[in-house]
Amino acid sequence: MQIISLFHPLFNTIFKGILHGPSTIPTWHPLYGKKYYSWGKYIRKLQLYDGRIITVVIYRFYCPEERKTYSLLPYFITSYQRHINTVIEDCILSHILNDRSFDSLSRYPAPKYRTVKRWVNNFIYSVDNTLEKVEQFLSFQLPSYRIADSPLYTVAQKVKYIFDNAKHIINNPDSYEAYGKLSYINYAIAVHDTSQ
Repeated sequence: MQIISLFHPLFNTIFKGILHGPSTIPTWHPLYGKKYYSWGKYIRKLQLYDGRIITVVIYRFYCPEERKTYSLLPYFITSYQRHINTVIEDCILSHILNDRSFDSLSRYPAPKYRTVKRWVNNFIYSVDNTLEKVEQFLSFQLPSYRIADSPLYTVAQKVKYIFDNAKHIINNPDSYEAYGKLSYINYAIAVHDTSQ
C-alpha cells in the first residue's frame, strides 16, 4: 500500500540526481503514532517537467498491527507513473480543455502516445469520483468553502472546476509550477479516503 506524503524538495538542488523521499508517516494518516518497522527502500526513476531524469528513493515500513507493508510516496508522483505530476497534468488539461491530440502531446523519448492516452482516459473515467472527493475534502477542511452551486455537465466543465479549486488545497501558490495542481488533488483524495 502507499501513503502520499507532502514533501517539498527543490529540484534544482538535487545532488547527483538522487532525491530521498519522505521517511515518516504524515500526521493525518491513521497509522501515525502506531508501531512500525523500517522495511527497506526502493528506487524510482522520475522524469521532471524539464526532461531531466532523477532517482527517487522511496522508503517502506511494515506495520505489524495491520500486517501490511507501506511505501511513503512523495505527493508529486502518481503511483506507477514515471513522470512528475506536472507532465501528466499538462497532458490532461491540454487534451480536455484545449482539444490537443494525443499525437501532439506525446514527445520523444517520453511520454509516448499510448501513455498520454492512458493518462487522459483514466482521468476522464474517474472525474466524477475525483470531483466528489475533492469537494468533500474542501468542505471538511474549509467550513467557508462553497460546493458547486450549478450543475457541471461536461467533462471539460468538471476538469476546469476541479483544477480551479485546487488553489484551496494548496498553501503555497508558488508550488503550482514545480509540483502541479494534480499533486494536491491526489493528496486531497488520499487524505479524504483515510478520513472516512
